[in-house]
Amino acid sequence: MLAENAGAALDEIEQVSNQIANLVQNISSSAREQAGSAADVTRRTTKLREIGDQTDKATKATAASVSKFSELASQLRKTVAGFTLPHAALQASKLAATTKIKPARQPAAAPEIPAKAPPQPAPQAAPAGEEAAG
Repeated sequence: MLAENAGAALDEIEQVSNQIANLVQNISSSAREQAGSAADVTRRTTKLREIGDQTDKATKATAASVSKFSELASQLRKTVAGFTLPHAALQASKLAATTKIKPARQPAAAPEIPAKAPPQPAPQAAPAGEEAAG
């Protein structure tokens, strides 16, 4: 009877050992999958960080460009402030009012230049023997 109990105990130990081996194998397989997933998350996180760095650089470059553009626009406004076209004087004053820029001075009117009369044809000489009517 002792031998039978020992044999039954050994069978049970074998079954439990097989179950434990299966569990260890499943755990090992799951751990490999988790390691692969963790590596994938690391790669994606690194890529996101790189994209974030690129976005940061691009944003700073854009801000610098916008600042420079604003400065150039201000300089351009100052440069052309004294120039207006006569037909655009009303529009310029409206634009100045909306952009809070003082309207440009109107240039003095240009002196009128009298139109020249078209040239008169030169008198033609009368044929020989005839005198010009006077």
